[in-house]
Amino acid sequence: MKNQVAFAGAATTGLIATNTERSQASYAVEACIAVLRQCGLGPADVDGVCGSYPAAHRMQEMLGLESVTWFANPMIPVINHIAAATSAVAAGQCEVVL
Repeated sequence: MKNQVAFAGAATTGLIATNTERSQASYAVEACIAVLRQCGLGPADVDGVCGSYPAAHRMQEMLGLESVTWFANPMIPVINHIAAATSAVAAGQCEVVL
C-alpha cells in the first residue's frame, strides 16, 4: 500500500459526553461535510463509505452520495475502519472514502 493511499483530511465536532441534544448521526454528517469542504470535494467525489454507527448505507443516504461503489461497517475501534478503507483504495475498489 505504500505510496497508494493518503489521508487527505480529518474533522471533529463539538461532541462531549453531556451533549445529548443531537444524534450521533448528526455529528457524523457534520464531520463528513467538514472534511469534504476541507479537501475541496463534494458528494459526487465520494465512492466509498466506512461506517459503524451510523451504518455506511445510512451515511450514504444522509449525505446524498450517489456514486458509492464500496462500503463497509467494521467493528470499532477506528483502526478497523482505517484498515478497511485503505485496503479498498489500494485494491482499486474506490478512490475517496469517508
